[in-house]
Amino acid sequence: MINNEKKTKFLKAKEVAEEFFDGKIGYIKVLKLTKEGVLPAKRIGKIYFYTLDALNDWAEKNMGTPAWKKLTK
Repeated sequence: MINNEKKTKFLKAKEVAEEFFDGKIGYIKVLKLTKEGVLPAKRIGKIYFYTLDALNDWAEKNMGTPAWKKLTK
């Protein structure tokens, strides 16, 4: 039997900074935004995990807002 379901990719904060934001936002800023509830993540122990789908949904909703422009400075 073949599983055709899409496998969810989980990222850690450093990967979000490097891969999702292409290094435009640093690791510490990603953690700060996560702790403030700005970025979608789940905390397991001391580590935050992010899904690419949730980050893409977040970006789609927030990219055009003035708040997004403040994040990239």
